[in-house]
Amino acid sequence: MATLHATATSFCPAQQAGNGDLNWPQTPAGKTVNMTCPSPGYSGIASRDCFSNGTWNDVQFPCADVFCPSTVVNNAQWPAGVQAGNIVVGSCVAGTSGQVSGTCGQNGANGVWGPFTGACSSCSPGTYQNQAGQLQCTSCPPNSGSPSGANSSSQCTCLAGYILVSGQCQGWDLLSRCFGFTFFTRCCCC
Repeated sequence: MATLHATATSFCPAQQAGNGDLNWPQTPAGKTVNMTCPSPGYSGIASRDCFSNGTWNDVQFPCADVFCPSTVVNNAQWPAGVQAGNIVVGSCVAGTSGQVSGTCGQNGANGVWGPFTGACSSCSPGTYQNQAGQLQCTSCPPNSGSPSGANSSSQCTCLAGYILVSGQCQGWDLLSRCFGFTFFTRCCCC
């Protein structure tokens, strides 16, 4: 009578390892496992061998981190170094105000910004914003105005019928009372 011997097959145990926290499945000895890196956040195909003794080797061709670049999109400054899959708050550029957040997404091995929520709107005429990241625009001084999207107080200029005196826009009628200007004097000096 013949005796049958059962052959025990070795397996490498299921394991979480490698950047991207790949979940390596239980694998028969002598096999190679290739895994697509999780997206968003990583790119590539990682590989690992299960040795005949049931142990894993180190991860070969580890997943590459995917980051978004610093850029300006939709009137907002987006920072560099944000890993794909994360949501961050953008900073509205000078001349705009508001609140905006965006997702660092992934297109293959490249980080891309979007989608976005909220908005950075241009400052309306008569206002300006000279600092990034502000929620509101600042009003120009009395009797002055600015174009839409002004990013400096120097863009606030005196309205028609007003002239800049000591840093303030003063009307001609006030100047004529103070300095005795007449219509004729005013016109001949223009």
